[in-house]
Amino acid sequence: MRYFSGKIMVQEEKGSEVLMLRTIPVAKLFALYNEEEIELSIYQLNPQQEKILLKSYQGIAEVFFFEGNQMFYTGTKYVNDFWVNDEDIIQELETLVGKDVIILVKNRKIK
Repeated sequence: MRYFSGKIMVQEEKGSEVLMLRTIPVAKLFALYNEEEIELSIYQLNPQQEKILLKSYQGIAEVFFFEGNQMFYTGTKYVNDFWVNDEDIIQELETLVGKDVIILVKNRKIK
């Protein structure tokens, strides 16, 4: 089991925006779990540093992340998706922008 913690933020760059956990794009953090069966739990930290379970997911992770430059486009272009079965994890985390979270993930490789 691994955990990731920090403040959820949105970084905008000339028409492209990406959801960040601390300074790393969320989809980039979880890209190594692509096509694996995972259990994912999202906790919010309150001011007393207690964690409150907000939501849990279980299923096959589908993660896509692209960061780079394109011809005729200035700045860095981001494309990112993170799904567990039919649940959009990026969309769920967007509701937590500005909040401190802990995300726990347990995985099992699919053969």
